[in-house]
Amino acid sequence: MDAVAKEIEGLTFNMLTFNVVNDKITQGFANRIIQIIEKHNIDQVIVIADEVEEPAQFLLNLASAARSICISQTCASYWGGEPLFLGAHELSWAPGMFERKMDKLFIDNRLFLEFLDTEDIKMLRERLPKIDKKIWFASTCLIHGLYGLNYENNGCVVQSCISDGNEVERGLISITHSSRQDERFKSLVKLREYHFIPYPALACYIEY
Repeated sequence: MDAVAKEIEGLTFNMLTFNVVNDKITQGFANRIIQIIEKHNIDQVIVIADEVEEPAQFLLNLASAARSICISQTCASYWGGEPLFLGAHELSWAPGMFERKMDKLFIDNRLFLEFLDTEDIKMLRERLPKIDKKIWFASTCLIHGLYGLNYENNGCVVQSCISDGNEVERGLISITHSSRQDERFKSLVKLREYHFIPYPALACYIEY
């Protein structure tokens, strides 16, 4: 990471991707990521990773440093199939991310869709629209019978859809301020190259 920091010294850019596959992001490595983002005032960050040593704290720190964040979960076979997100067991920290600098969050965890269960979705649907900010949130998930959500709550449009007509439980949930409905998450990295599971509906949320 020090070598990376030296390479980009003096450069100006607004997007950066950290690809840490087949390894764990340690606390020290996570701190260096945050330092680089803050030093270069990077607006958008994409993190492609298997696991983080302190996932909730890392994501909250990330939300304090960058305005727009994409988290792409890659293979984590050593979890034994447990539906985790970067090693975290729950999503109670998610609304707290939007209370910081971040106002845009995209989660691509198509390998472990169960990480977002019905209680998590209910919590997000209730709490995110109450945040005094024009937020943009989208995440892969299992629909759990919530297919076809489409309503407005406190200026936020809550929607759900299936990703593929043949996979009725595999879908996405989005909670987005009405003024940002036409926005996409712009990425220089083709996330589909890191996954073997197609997800057609992602085209509605991400732009390469």
